[in-house]
Amino acid sequence: MKKQLHDETLARLVRLANTPGWKDYAWGLAKELDADPYDIFKGIKQDLVKIMLAQKANPEKNSSDSG
Repeated sequence: MKKQLHDETLARLVRLANTPGWKDYAWGLAKELDADPYDIFKGIKQDLVKIMLAQKANPEKNSSDSG
């Protein structure tokens, strides 16, 4: 259940980060979630970075491929 919540939230963050004007908000939210004391979202910041870098390296892939 934790992994599902983590993955769904990550997919939402990726969509936000790919929406013009929302990248900074998505990054800030990822940093906040990563500090979650219950570890549900631990590593989400790094996961977001990996996905965004992969999308940048493969511009033909769109955000719908990530989730």
